[in-house]
Amino acid sequence: EPTTALDVTVQAQILKLMRELKREFGASIILITHDMGVVAEMADRVVIMQNGRIVEQGTALAIFQRPKEAYTQQLLAAVPRLGALAGTDRPPRITQRAVETLHPDRTPVLNVRDLTVTYGNAASRFFKGKPPVAAVDGVSFDILPGETLGLVGESGSGKSTTGKAVLGLIPFKGNVLIDGRNIAGLSQREMRPVRRSAQMIFQDPYASLDPRMAVGKAIGEPMIIHGIGNHSERQDRVAELLRRVGLTPDAGTRYPHEFSGGQRQRICIARALALEPKLIVADESVAALDVSVRARVLDLLLELQETMGLAYLFISHDMAVVERMSHNVAVMRAGRIIETGTRRDIFENPRDDYTRALIAAVPIPDPEVYRGREAHR
Repeated sequence: EPTTALDVTVQAQILKLMRELKREFGASIILITHDMGVVAEMADRVVIMQNGRIVEQGTALAIFQRPKEAYTQQLLAAVPRLGALAGTDRPPRITQRAVETLHPDRTPVLNVRDLTVTYGNAASRFFKGKPPVAAVDGVSFDILPGETLGLVGESGSGKSTTGKAVLGLIPFKGNVLIDGRNIAGLSQREMRPVRRSAQMIFQDPYASLDPRMAVGKAIGEPMIIHGIGNHSERQDRVAELLRRVGLTPDAGTRYPHEFSGGQRQRICIARALALEPKLIVADESVAALDVSVRARVLDLLLELQETMGLAYLFISHDMAVVERMSHNVAVMRAGRIIETGTRRDIFENPRDDYTRALIAAVPIPDPEVYRGREAHR
């Protein structure tokens, strides 16, 4: 998994370097990955493993074009494909009627104006003599109820910092209105009621769960903090949330290490839903998951959005996933938003060279594409 945590442009550079070293030294590579686009680009032969056993192997062309095993077919079918929604204005399964029914008042659930986050203080010992760095510099955007804004960019572009700032998790300057209330300058005590309206799903589901706390207690903890319901009502709510994310109520008695990565992320989603928020900030929430698990988690997020009218700030470096999930897209570079538009605008007619480079760097799950490129080199 040498490229799993990397944005698409850095990933493309690493894969190019690996190919160059392979040619220069005549080296062999065993590439372990769940990214089928990377497999298509790099592999001559492919081995498919399931539950500790090899279920299929063959040339890359044979595996991608004529997969024999159901599990291989499932993996390939789950790969988000850039351009799969070409010509459509909205992601699948999200209907305007559903949004308007759940939220007839179409005022933004998140309104961000001139958001700035600066790291470093010239007076501090660590940064003495060094100018502060603006990790986020004058960012503005809105998200309406039931809609998803995809926030994309390279590593270090300010995406995750923006996500943390809009929830008041780090200091910022500017104005951030969540459900109509400006959180700028609020204390942690004053932020407590605001947090009922906005929650976050982090990248690593294991790190964001207390390994010593049973899953049911972790999901119910936000309700205890906010004084929602009695013990019996909270237990019923936890069972309902577990069912809603595709787990059984008895999962509440188990601990995080007893679940797979995809199941743990479902638990984190259930915890985020405990306070019935209107906005969820999803920060690289599927980056660490394999393709089939990722597809199921994305389906779950879309289903919850349709049934609950949730708004998402969907932060990701995976352009194919962003295309699938987003109504609107904002492209960040060096702390600034350099291009915004509808999903269709950004992916079918990008205006900025940086946006075009991000899209062009997305691995394509088709070995023939890369064989054609190599033939013309």
